[in-house]
Amino acid sequence: MQWQKMLNSVALVCLVSVGLNAPGLAAQQAGDGDSPSQQQEHDPQQQAGEGVDFFIGTIKPLLERTCLDCHGPDDQQGRLRVDSLQSLLDGGISGPSVVPGKPEESLIYERIILPPDDFMVMPATGEPLTEEEQQQIRQWIEQGAIWPADVIVGSPPAPEMDDVAGVEVAGVEVTEDEIAAMNQVASSGAIAMRLAQSTNWLCVDFSLTDTEVSEEHLGLLEKMPNLYELSLAGTAITDAGLARLSGATNLRRLSLQNTVITDAGLEHLATLHNLRYLNLYGTPVTDQGLKHLESLSALERLYLWQTEVTEQGAAQLKEAVPGVDINLGN
Repeated sequence: MQWQKMLNSVALVCLVSVGLNAPGLAAQQAGDGDSPSQQQEHDPQQQAGEGVDFFIGTIKPLLERTCLDCHGPDDQQGRLRVDSLQSLLDGGISGPSVVPGKPEESLIYERIILPPDDFMVMPATGEPLTEEEQQQIRQWIEQGAIWPADVIVGSPPAPEMDDVAGVEVAGVEVTEDEIAAMNQVASSGAIAMRLAQSTNWLCVDFSLTDTEVSEEHLGLLEKMPNLYELSLAGTAITDAGLARLSGATNLRRLSLQNTVITDAGLEHLATLHNLRYLNLYGTPVTDQGLKHLESLSALERLYLWQTEVTEQGAAQLKEAVPGVDINLGN
């Protein structure tokens, strides 16, 4: 009961209330005062057909190529999926990603038009969207975000949250100290919540707030044995601060993009043997730092775009960790 009360209180931090227009509402309102001839010019059936064609031929492959890797069935950065319209309407930690008819209120459009060096830009890795592609997303949203019900973006199998080093899928037993620590993190302005109702695994995110990550915050993280996903992206986390994470043995996902973490900081990650995802985009790490990651046999995805790592260094890590997918942004 106490755990449920805590969840209800911290969930308020994560909810963003945004009104959604029904798809096509803007077009319907635009035609209310038209003459019969004008109404015939934007025939709803014709517009719907064109919208379906536009989605299947342009938007679907664009989402699959640039978004699905980080926001699909296998990986949901920021708790966001883009493989269905409902997922975009629900959004992730930051709130709804698409508001049909209103691109300026749609987070997905807001993020793709950011400057390439902005740490919030989407996609976070690889080349930014071209102006033409940005306008295609805008046009799709303006037209009501048409998405045929029988069309699936990508078709990989649904992810399975398997055991972590023998620990039950539901997580480990929750302690009073962990509840108190989670409450303190949430009250500081960061996001702290369970990944799902059916699990004790925790997600903590400092990247979307103005909260500075202090020694006190790092100490609180040490009291969270259920810490599964942690984002310190864009924060002032230091190499020394990462030493406080060395005991987070159940941590699966760690986001450190756009921080000043160096090779020295990566040494503190060598004990995170269950880590599956690590984002070091925009950090000054080098080939030498990757040697500290060679013990992470469970590592599946590593993002190294805009770092000092070379293709040779990435290849050497891949020899040590054969199952890792390394993204250098090229």
